[in-house]
Amino acid sequence: MLIDAEPDLSSPGDTLEFPASVAQEAFFYLEQVEPGVTPFNIAVRFILTGPLDSGVLRQSVNLMVMRHEILRTFFRDQEGELVQIVHPEVSIPLDEIDISHLAGEARDLELIRLGKDEARKRFDLGQLPLFRTLLVRTGATEFVFHITIHHAIADGWSVGLMTREIAAHYNSLKEGRGDPLPELPIQYADFAVWQRDYLKGPEIANQLEYWKSRLSGLQETEIATDFPRPPVKKWNGAIVSIELPCELTARLQEIAAGAGSTLFHVFLTACNVLLREYSDPGDIVIGAPVAGRDRQELEELIGTFINSVILRNDLSGNPSFLALLAKVRDTAVAAMENQ
Repeated sequence: MLIDAEPDLSSPGDTLEFPASVAQEAFFYLEQVEPGVTPFNIAVRFILTGPLDSGVLRQSVNLMVMRHEILRTFFRDQEGELVQIVHPEVSIPLDEIDISHLAGEARDLELIRLGKDEARKRFDLGQLPLFRTLLVRTGATEFVFHITIHHAIADGWSVGLMTREIAAHYNSLKEGRGDPLPELPIQYADFAVWQRDYLKGPEIANQLEYWKSRLSGLQETEIATDFPRPPVKKWNGAIVSIELPCELTARLQEIAAGAGSTLFHVFLTACNVLLREYSDPGDIVIGAPVAGRDRQELEELIGTFINSVILRNDLSGNPSFLALLAKVRDTAVAAMENQ
């Protein structure tokens, strides 16, 4: 029988303990520095239309939870060492709210309020669960499905996996078929153990030497901003999205292909050029998040694999865009090889 959100953890035989990964440590200790903030909540919203069986949806979510140990994981600091603790069985409830009686702007405002409240609700990394769901009915056959999960147990790649797995389980249950997904050969904790061993091994020395050489003499890039940086981080940023015309995107892809690069390299080069206009030195340094899934067996795992690399490029001498693109590409490739 599945248990509810706060299980009895008194019996050590019920749980498994593993070292935390480097990324998990970062998220855990950052939250200790600023308790009560929720910038590491990943909040995803899905608009669903058509007939929906909420009971089957809840089953689908919990089949995914049983498939991935990381969704049954919480954290504990043991004498200065962070460990992740996996519980054998956890049931994630599906809260349901019906606002279909509202109409027009009133419904839209309430939907926004519910979404903000759900996204900002704090997780306790020392307690289960670190993952929650909410289903909001907005019409007879219209719903908004909310998934909120802490970054310590998931990343952007994980969101795509969760979407596909919940859909696969839902369709399979509705059609009376068996489990549509194969058993996972490894779990996230296996990766964390491997990572800890790797960081103690001889291979890491080569990567350290690469970064020491690459970052030697690095100076912080000063960029003039319209407002001064506040003394305390406020976490009140926003994401602004724009759509590029198809013709422009196609042309950029042609440039990338012709230079043996990717669209990422083209945009990164453009970003370097822009930053050069707002700063004095030609030494431009950009931090970039990377997926961190450099092994095939990691591609189907929910978890936090995200890593950051430093991309440093010298723009002195006023190189042409294509010359700079080649340099940026080579820098990015080398950084990935030493991530």
